Amino acid sequence: MDGVGVVGADIDVDDAARLAAHAAHRAIGAARAVAQDAGLTVDQSVSLTVYVRAIPEFTSHSAVADGASAVLSQMLHSHVPARATVGVSSLPEGAPVEVTAVFTTAPATAALNGERGR
Repeated sequence: MDGVGVVGADIDVDDAARLAAHAAHRAIGAARAVAQDAGLTVDQSVSLTVYVRAIPEFTSHSAVADGASAVLSQMLHSHVPARATVGVSSLPEGAPVEVTAVFTTAPATAALNGERGR
């Protein structure tokens, strides 16, 4: 599975969903690093947007975004956040999928006490 291409032409839905999952995993990792530097922990995701570079006839955008939603739900042990999926004609460096997410944070001590926050 290559990280460059157009969904519906070069990349099928299952591979695109896996790429969305990978992007979501990286987004959580980046958020956790920033939160940790501030003495916080990532608590939950409140918003997710998945951009899908696809052929004009492509209509399974939500199936691609499901890959990212599953990762957020699993890694944060929470419900799937509000979500938007947008079909686009191009993304940076030919990427087929891009993910943005908004997270809430909690004091790092909350995670140590078994409260929400991972």
